[in-house]
Amino acid sequence: MKPVKLPYTLMVVSLILGFLLTVQIRVSREMVNAPPLERSFELTARLKNLTAEIDGLMQEKTSLTQKINLLEKGGKVAEEALLAEIDKNRFWAGATEAHGPGVKIILNNPPGFGTKSELFNVRDEDLFNLLNELKAAGAEGIAVNGQRVTALTEIRMAGSKIVINTKVVYPPYEILAVGNPDQLKTSLENGIVATFREWQMEVTVTKENNVILPAYDQAIEFNYVKPQEAK
Repeated sequence: MKPVKLPYTLMVVSLILGFLLTVQIRVSREMVNAPPLERSFELTARLKNLTAEIDGLMQEKTSLTQKINLLEKGGKVAEEALLAEIDKNRFWAGATEAHGPGVKIILNNPPGFGTKSELFNVRDEDLFNLLNELKAAGAEGIAVNGQRVTALTEIRMAGSKIVINTKVVYPPYEILAVGNPDQLKTSLENGIVATFREWQMEVTVTKENNVILPAYDQAIEFNYVKPQEAK
């Protein structure tokens, strides 16, 4: 008996039907395994919430970054202001060199009296009165023979020698003062300098465009005085 041969068309139709049946079965399985419609809505809502939370966190991060940058800038500004205040206080305390227009005074003992008598020699009180005259005339900084005059400066006699800032100074005495040159010179010439000349002391006053004052080189220690706390 001869085998029955199927027509070519029938074979093609059978293959197509088999393919469609396979696809239908696969789709049916996916539909069975797919989450229900409510679950899809829930997942979609959670996704939206998570997206919103992420956006909020990103905005908060940006805000915090901006605040940190502002704080860093503010810290630098505060640090610069503090350093400037420290430098200003050191300047007014005489702890740094200073310069500016002013006058230079050269004061010496009367000629011929140095070896014969000390009665008319320059004494500590003469320098003290001269410095007071300069301060009253508006001097903003003073030095005597390289010694910066501050609120802690002492001027006293040690035997026949004058001591300033624990250092012995010798004539001729060079006094440098920063301030208005015309005002300082006029005040001195019409005041204590005229008295010195009457006593035969040698004294000159010259105006200077730039006077350089050395820094106070002594250690500053406070053992008893303390700043008053604000009430």
